Amino acid sequence: MQRRFLDSFRADVGVEQDGASRWWELPADEPYLWTYLTHHLAAARAGCAGGGELDRLPGDLRWAVAQLERSGPAVLDADLARSASAWARRLRHHCAQTAHLFTAVEPSHGLAVTLLSRLHGDEMFAAAVERYRAGAAGVYVFTYRPGHPHLLDPDS
Repeated sequence: MQRRFLDSFRADVGVEQDGASRWWELPADEPYLWTYLTHHLAAARAGCAGGGELDRLPGDLRWAVAQLERSGPAVLDADLARSASAWARRLRHHCAQTAHLFTAVEPSHGLAVTLLSRLHGDEMFAAAVERYRAGAAGVYVFTYRPGHPHLLDPDS
């Protein structure tokens, strides 16, 4: 049932060459699915081998940036917490360290620049950062040095 529900939205978002749905292209007038997408992906995953689409979703930074822009860091954190992937855990850690920087940012691509600059230098995200940059004109990645005051310790 969950798969049929999700399939009904796939035509709106399209599918990548590898079969992954482009959930970051959900229309803005779909607030329910923006809020509950990972709930439905988790329910569709139940009983299936592997993590399925829920664990693949955080692997595309276009989704993480879209969720940050649409809903903010708390919702992104909750979505990432539903995934069992190492990628999601690491992305969640990076976002928790710098959530205070993910407020309303100008220009509009400022959230993407902020997130990518925090992931830059982490080998796990190198290819994803480059894929994002290649598809987004005007997005630059600035390197930061860990240990600077803007980096909070989420365990403190």
